[in-house]
Amino acid sequence: MAIIGDATDLNTFAYGGANLLPDRDSYQLATPNGVVTSNIAGGLTKLGLQYFNSPANLTVTYFMESVAKINYVKAFLRQNNGEKFIASLAVDYGTVEEYVVQYLGTPQISETGFNGTLRLSLEVQPSFDACMDQFSVDFACMGNDICEIFNLVDEGIKAKPNG
Repeated sequence: MAIIGDATDLNTFAYGGANLLPDRDSYQLATPNGVVTSNIAGGLTKLGLQYFNSPANLTVTYFMESVAKINYVKAFLRQNNGEKFIASLAVDYGTVEEYVVQYLGTPQISETGFNGTLRLSLEVQPSFDACMDQFSVDFACMGNDICEIFNLVDEGIKAKPNG
């Protein structure tokens, strides 16, 4: 999915050539306008930011396994203080996507001397996946039978001989 809107001047929260990802179990989401979310044990909160079309507040924890990464994160946050940037998060559809975010309040960094954690509250801008939305609309007539169709397709792909 591509980020909606102009993000050409925004920095990306990345280190060593890869986007930084928060700990999967650390997500705490506060949805605006009374939107209800569903929590599934062992999984992420399921919701669709595109459906309520306003920013959501998300608190996550990042693990920093080296002093160099800690120093980078501190410098990145100082440089982007009050500015929007791009972060990879698993908010919509339960998959990791890039979002335009802005951190709120003061980042909480805990260091041990060898590694550390960053607790960060973010305002996440809504975005949408037009392909996923169109797919959902096109196949809505099948209802829950769509899962069975995918199982049959998957079995057919596995059964096809290589050649």
